[in-house]
Amino acid sequence: MPKMLSFYRDILGLRVGFSNAGFAELSGAGGAGVALHSGADTASHPDADVMIEFLVDDIEAAVQELAARGVSVSPIRDEPFGRIAGFQDPEGHRIGLEQPPRRHR
Repeated sequence: MPKMLSFYRDILGLRVGFSNAGFAELSGAGGAGVALHSGADTASHPDADVMIEFLVDDIEAAVQELAARGVSVSPIRDEPFGRIAGFQDPEGHRIGLEQPPRRHR
């Protein structure tokens, strides 16, 4: 738990709302939140494949900031729905960044 809490707090910049030895609740910009559970029962969900994704306004800036904090981020890819990149937390959970296309009015 300490390594995960440090990653989400110190590297990703989320604010800790509450934490104890087995649980942490964090929040970020726009009200997004993440709950970390120590010793979660993954045995009952062995095929669970969860990915967290953050929407960003400037994916280049987000990737550059993460790289400066020591995070290895995949190359940015252009997709029909926007620009994406990804990385992993210390336990190997996938985390994505997505910059939706700018809409013209």
